[in-house]
Amino acid sequence: MGILDWLIAAYLGKKTHNVVNRPTVSSLKGKFHVIGMEPVGASQWRIFILDRRHGDNTSLRESFHVRRGDTQHSQGGDTFTIFWP
Repeated sequence: MGILDWLIAAYLGKKTHNVVNRPTVSSLKGKFHVIGMEPVGASQWRIFILDRRHGDNTSLRESFHVRRGDTQHSQGGDTFTIFWP
């Protein structure tokens, strides 16, 4: 197994680990609610949020990125707490 094969296997293993271990995100003030998450690369997640005043209109959703190890994120006057497994 060459060095390139080893690097590819390591990256894919880390990316799989990221997909399996998704974060738990909660809004401290309750102004937004989380409507979805998707993994980005090997150690980041894109979090989709929606302002509660807009109801279920997902065309008005916003998003932000978090890296593994982040514990808080502020957006739109609200603070999100991030828990990692």
